[in-house]
Amino acid sequence: MWYHDLYRKRERARGETHRAEMFMHNVCEWFEGGYDKLAPEDRRSLRFIWNRDILEKSDTPLAALHHFLAERQAEAKARDDNGQLSLW
Repeated sequence: MWYHDLYRKRERARGETHRAEMFMHNVCEWFEGGYDKLAPEDRRSLRFIWNRDILEKSDTPLAALHHFLAERQAEAKARDDNGQLSLW
């Protein structure tokens, strides 16, 4: 049982790390590619499907990172409130 718990924690941490890396890549592509300057109806692509809501409400890359971190903290707090272990 102990090994399975450690493995589950490791996999969850790997998933969170991958999610953060993908978000950083999306931020770079969003702002360097000029997607932030497009009209909302022109952004209807599956390209930024997981992070589009954060990217659309952010004016700068730094603001996007702040929104992402705030969302992750809210998710971690919700997990803590549900009795799940948080990795942060």
